Amino acid sequence: MVLPKSHPITVVIGNPIPVQKKSSFTDEDVDELHTIYKQALVDLFEEYQPKYGSFIKDGLKIIG
Repeated sequence: MVLPKSHPITVVIGNPIPVQKKSSFTDEDVDELHTIYKQALVDLFEEYQPKYGSFIKDGLKIIG
């Protein structure tokens, strides 16, 4: 049987993003939290990429 070459997987977990409890969220609320979330992902990537390495050399780009 031929098995694929194994590669280590590294997972990092950032700080929680505070979300105020509401009965409903407006589109603006969701857009604001989405922006905060995307920036948190970029910050995690930039912090840990030098330590663990990455095939991404131009920085993390999030589409959407």
